[in-house]
Amino acid sequence: MSDRQKECLSAFENEWPYANTRYCFRHIIANFIATFNNHKMNRKLWHLARVANRAGFNDALASIRAESEKVANWLMLEPVSKWERHAFKPSIKFDHVSNNISEYFYSWIKEDRDKPILQLLENLIRKIMVRFYEKWAEAEKLNDSITPYARVYLTTNEYEARKLQVIHGRGQWYEIVDQVGLKILVNVDDGTCDCGMWQMNGLPCMHAIVVFMYKREFAHDHVHCYYFKQAWKVTYDVVINPIPDESRWPAFQSKIIEPHVTRTKVSNPKKKRRSAPDEPRAPNATFSKRCSICGEL
Repeated sequence: MSDRQKECLSAFENEWPYANTRYCFRHIIANFIATFNNHKMNRKLWHLARVANRAGFNDALASIRAESEKVANWLMLEPVSKWERHAFKPSIKFDHVSNNISEYFYSWIKEDRDKPILQLLENLIRKIMVRFYEKWAEAEKLNDSITPYARVYLTTNEYEARKLQVIHGRGQWYEIVDQVGLKILVNVDDGTCDCGMWQMNGLPCMHAIVVFMYKREFAHDHVHCYYFKQAWKVTYDVVINPIPDESRWPAFQSKIIEPHVTRTKVSNPKKKRRSAPDEPRAPNATFSKRCSICGEL
């Protein structure tokens, strides 16, 4: 998932032509605001990106088109499979539409980003080495068959599932009716739901969970194997060993790679990430303002 920078798109196309790629919708929203100077449609745009089924996508797009034909046409200039949830490949089991995980990684290495390359790599290895061990130990102590994220997801949907009604005769199809009378079909054998979320992220949605309640079955027995405790352990099972001191490195004869010559700017280098136009102020952020009359802060 990228912010559609030309360098990233070119690298994906040349080096990983068959990789599954997506565009961060938060950056698409930022481009939308810069293009149309419109903040009023943000909620509708996010709803459009997060819908996990074709019917819901068509309804959301029609609502946007009714308000602005130009905005709808502008959105459709990009391939829908790159930014809309219902068009993602279900086999990946990853339903995110923004790359917030990248922002977390940047903040995680914030103190090391301006270090020399060797020191940067050494600090990264230390961070990853410690994190892999901590996550592996957390998985080892877990007294559950699925990950904590999956458990919280199921618990939340179990609460919502109690508001639904199940209608079933024979066969693998179940009809689910919500409080407003909307019908959703669930196929328990294929692991699919009309809402699209079950097949998209591999975790039973509230419509599937109410079926399992009806059948006297546990929802955690129907999650995708990616969320099993064993899969979590395997993810962090790699042992990363520390690197010896540089004085103990083996001698290596090779051409010395000189650092890239760059021009030093007069101002100090920027370390803070540029905020998007619609990004809210951090809750713990503070600022000072000088009085225009007395000049005091």
